[in-house]
Amino acid sequence: MKIACITPIDHIDGLMTLLKSFAKVFYLPNGTKDEVIELIRKKKCDTIYANPNMQGFVIDKEILDLGIKTVCTASTGLNHIDIDYCKNKNTKVISLTTDYETINNIPATAEHAFALTMSLIRKVPSSFDHVKSGGWDYQKFVGRQLKDLKFGVVGYGRLGKMYVKYAEAFSDHRVCICDPYLDTATFSLDEIFAECDVVSLHVHLSDETRYIINKSIFNKPLYLINTSRGDIVNENDILFALSKGKLLGYATDVLSDELSDVRDNLLVDVSKNVDNILITPHIGGMTIESQHMAYTRVANVLKETKSVKGNWFLRLWSWIKWW
Repeated sequence: MKIACITPIDHIDGLMTLLKSFAKVFYLPNGTKDEVIELIRKKKCDTIYANPNMQGFVIDKEILDLGIKTVCTASTGLNHIDIDYCKNKNTKVISLTTDYETINNIPATAEHAFALTMSLIRKVPSSFDHVKSGGWDYQKFVGRQLKDLKFGVVGYGRLGKMYVKYAEAFSDHRVCICDPYLDTATFSLDEIFAECDVVSLHVHLSDETRYIINKSIFNKPLYLINTSRGDIVNENDILFALSKGKLLGYATDVLSDELSDVRDNLLVDVSKNVDNILITPHIGGMTIESQHMAYTRVANVLKETKSVKGNWFLRLWSWIKWW
């Protein structure tokens, strides 16, 4: 097995040693798409080890047709990989999407969502910028206290449930939940946006959820938090709602065009001159603990996959168990 490792892993203790224990590893942590293609061709790599956060391109047909048999990503989201083409080519994709035993022990993104919530509502970044520039005037930075705010959560999966726990610890109000896949009664999306002061998004990106947050949904001023995917919201409509006062603030860890130059993103451009837009560079899952757990887990799954492929007895036993 020859691995093109196209994500930074030097800071994760023991990971490179683990990968090298069962494969040849060619390390290109910050390469462009063309540089990755050149590496794969030159070294004849058959496996890609990736993560969406530092990848400015999609692992698509152009890359997969170079002989890639396996794509291994230390993430639950897969929008940085052409999954349909992988299926057509029978390219194996290893991820954490359904590895619930692992991801249920990784609350980092939910924690970051709540950190964004508090930072936005209490105007922490802009007040700090004010102090750094020599100011000491609190009047511009009067916020709200969470005790009196009503929270809504869209998506009651792993991260949504964690966020609800955090919100319940701060607010005196019942947390409203919107999730069409729940058997128990929940609020509709329109009801959440009509009743809540803070709404946090925790849904996967799909054709069903793309742009579910648009200008038609904003009926009362509220704060919106997004640690899901950029295309869950229509970013132009976010800016429209902010300009009309229908949205009090938007804090996000994700953008619609992360796989291109974010300097061209209109939301980023506008954020330079206002204090009610807060953007972080997809750092939700980026903690020492979560990265070590996630990256090591998928590396071990990759190692197990190699062992099964390389041993006829294990392949036979795997087939028998499946049958």
